[in-house]
Amino acid sequence: MKTIVYCISLFLMFGCSKRQEANDEVNTEKDSIKGVKNMVNYLLDSEREKLVLLSTIENIHYDTLYQILSDYKTFSCFSTGMTEYENVLDLTHSRHSISKRKLARLIFAFDYEMLTKQEIVDDGIEEMEESAQEDQSYEDYSRY
Repeated sequence: MKTIVYCISLFLMFGCSKRQEANDEVNTEKDSIKGVKNMVNYLLDSEREKLVLLSTIENIHYDTLYQILSDYKTFSCFSTGMTEYENVLDLTHSRHSISKRKLARLIFAFDYEMLTKQEIVDDGIEEMEESAQEDQSYEDYSRY
């Protein structure tokens, strides 16, 4: 009788332990996804001007565009290969009922076409510094 109770208690302890480990893994994954989502939302909040302009250009509501980009960027943080990015596009496309072509256009425009004032200023400063270095090296070369 003691053996049966002992076996049952061991079974319950190890069974619950494995379930707890599985729950811990799921919770860790959920926490990492929440962390990435919070970071993506923070970055999107800092790009409000770009979002307003893009939503106006593409005739899409600001909140809808925000959610689309938030989902895409969150999912794509866990992607590494081309097929995985295609899967992220499919997932985002199905969640928001938007054509893949328009989705790709929105993402591309936001990431690569729209520059903020600060990015333009930074690029200008970088070009001026490069030009000054080239002028300096030309002067150094012309002395010889």
